[in-house]
This record gives sequence, C-alpha cells and structure tokens, in this order.
Amino acid sequence: MSRTPLRLAILEATRVLGGAGIESARADAELLAAHVVGVDRGKLMMHPLVDTPAKDALRKLVDRRAAREPLQHLLGTAVLGPAEVAVGPGVFTPRPETELLLEWGLREVADVAAPVVVDLCTGTGALAIAVARSRPDAWCTRSSSRPPR
Repeated sequence: MSRTPLRLAILEATRVLGGAGIESARADAELLAAHVVGVDRGKLMMHPLVDTPAKDALRKLVDRRAAREPLQHLLGTAVLGPAEVAVGPGVFTPRPETELLLEWGLREVADVAAPVVVDLCTGTGALAIAVARSRPDAWCTRSSSRPPR
C-alpha cells in the first residue's frame, strides 16, 4: 500500500478549500486531517505519512466542506467554551453568538455561589453543558423548545 506525506495532502486540501472560498482553509484542512488520522490537530506532525484510504477519506471530507457542509457536521462535534458537544445534520452548531451568550451568562453569575442556570428553548442544551463545565458548582437545567411527547 502506498503512503503519502500528510503535509502534501493538507496542502492540497487547503488549496481546494481556499479555491472554494473557505476563509479558514488551512485550519479546516488540518482539522479534517486530524479527524481522519484520529489525533488532535497539534499532533499532526507526529503522523508524517498516510495510506491511500486515509488520503481518500480526507479528500471526500474536503469535497463536502468545499460544498459548504458545516465543518462541525463533518467532524461530528463542536466546541462551546470548555464543552465539546455532538452535532450533525439537523442539529444547530454553536455559533460565535452562542459563545458570546455563554461568556455573558458566566459574567452575570461570576459572583453568585452555586448559581441556578436554566437554558430555556435553545434546542440542544449546549449552553447548559458549557455552563456546567465552566461552573461545576452551578445547578444547570434545560428546557426543550418542543413539548414532551
């Protein structure tokens, strides 16, 4: 089985993503490569070579990202503050505005001992998870935007 330098596969992925107008082309290429290889982005240099199936898997993910599929859906996770949550088609991914809301909320309860935080009608509960990870002393709950069945 032939092996290819991972850095060349990342360079090609960056070129494709940049050509598709993805502003974060290099970062996205590295994150996709790390996902395929199964390591954190910072450990990519520890995997200098990849086999053909890994290179093909990366190319398929790059093509989907170039078609504007959200990076988080391709990776299957999204980060919100200290929390990593599962996402996919049909699940809203935390946006920069969500990060701002988390920061605001944490500032509001910064001086409150054991705060009670209710994440109302936001869908995924990612904010409640992120608050709970940020403030282990907080009591966090969420309410779905849809009634129970």
